[in-house]
Parts: sequence; structure tokens; C-alpha cells
Amino acid sequence: IAGLYFFDIGTETKKLQNFREVVARYINNSPSWEKQQIPESYYKVKDDLEKLFNKKEKQQGTEHISKTKFLGIARKHKVDDPEDLLIDLHFLGISLWYNDMEKYDTLVLNPEWISEGVYKIINWVHNENRHDITLECFAEVFKEDRKRFPKSKDEFLFDLIKHYELAYETAHGKQLIIPHLLKEDQPVRLPEFHLATSLKMKYEANRILPPNTISRFIVRLNEQIKRENDHFLIWKYGVILQDSKGSEAMVREVDRSINI
Repeated sequence: IAGLYFFDIGTETKKLQNFREVVARYINNSPSWEKQQIPESYYKVKDDLEKLFNKKEKQQGTEHISKTKFLGIARKHKVDDPEDLLIDLHFLGISLWYNDMEKYDTLVLNPEWISEGVYKIINWVHNENRHDITLECFAEVFKEDRKRFPKSKDEFLFDLIKHYELAYETAHGKQLIIPHLLKEDQPVRLPEFHLATSLKMKYEANRILPPNTISRFIVRLNEQIKRENDHFLIWKYGVILQDSKGSEAMVREVDRSINI
């Protein structure tokens, strides 16, 4: 779809309708969509999952199930390729299944269960004036909502925070560092980078950078964060990196740009 679309879905209904029409035309004219056939059994499984999730009177809907239960629903409707269906449902946002976290045996029917759980964790860290959290702290985070977020799902949520690049795990494990919650002031002592002998690059955006741009960068390259004595050279808007050959780089977010 050519172009960018900006609108408020709550007030700019005409722009929203125009966007829907553009998407519909794109789908209708796409050869890949024209050739795709969706078995009726897929819709039946989708309906069963939605019935599990939908709240009944005075009863909380099911927010996540095991893969075994999903496979039972798929067998009931004679789905030939349940693994493919899992992937399709994930990309459509109907249910969320993470192949790299299969050991947790958790198919999420309500995406808000993830977002609310993750933000409970991050908000707790923020309120504690910290930038790190251990797995043991989850008992305190969810102490008033253990029915919805049981202890059996703590490690699943722990790994989801890493999956979405909101934090990275320390070398000794079971502790997360959330770069976005680090102090804004950079460390007092930083390596000197002489302009005459250093390569300098700057990436500048026309608009304000998306939230957590530098934080996600730090998460991805956390194993290369330079350490001096007991301190890592990292702050909310920047980091000092060092590779295996000893080369160093300072990466900072300044206004609408990333400076290296």
C-alpha cells in the first residue's frame, strides 16, 4: 500500500473509512489473496476459541489455554494442519502462539492479558525507582491479581518482555534490565573519542523517533555494552559498546537523531 496514513480512529471517521477502502482494494487485487483458500474448519476453530474467550455473565472468559486443548479443538473440526493454523491465528492476532517459547505451553486468547501483565511489571519497576527486576519480584508485582496472573506464568511473562525487546537478561540470569527506566544522565567518565581519528555517523528522522528506539537498540546489543570495574557504561539515551576486537562506539539518541 503506497503512502503513509495518519488519523485519529476516534474522531476522524472519514479518514478511517478511506483507509479501510484502500486496504480492501489492495486485498481484492492481490494475486496472492485471490489464490488463497481458507478451509471452513479454520473458521470453526476460530469460533470455538472466541467462545472460550468471550466473557459470560458473572464469569471471566478464558484468556489462555494449552496447546493440547487447542489441538483437541482442531481435531474436533478435522483440521489437517493445526500447526499452520496456529501460525495464521497468531499473525491475525486472534490468538498468540510463540514457537520459540513452546515449553510454556501457552496459547493466549486475549492479547490484553499480555500487555496488561507486562505493563504491570514495568510500572512496578518504575514505581520502585528501579531499572531492574528479578523473577522473584513477580510475586510482589502480581500479589493482588494472582488469579489472573498465576505463578506458573511468571517465566512466560519474563521471556515475553525479552521477546518484545523491552528489556534484556543479565549474564547471571533471572534478572531483567529495562533501559527505558535507566537514569537520564550519562556516566561521568566516558571514553574519549577524538574527532580526527573517529568515524562519526548521524541518522536523523523527519519526525520524532518512535518510543524506545534507543532502548531496543541497547537490548539487541546488550552483550557488547562496555564495562568499567563494576559499572556498565549505559544510560537512558545512550550506551558505550565494545566489540571482541576492542573497538568502541558511543551511540546516543539526541532529539530526532541517533548519533554514533
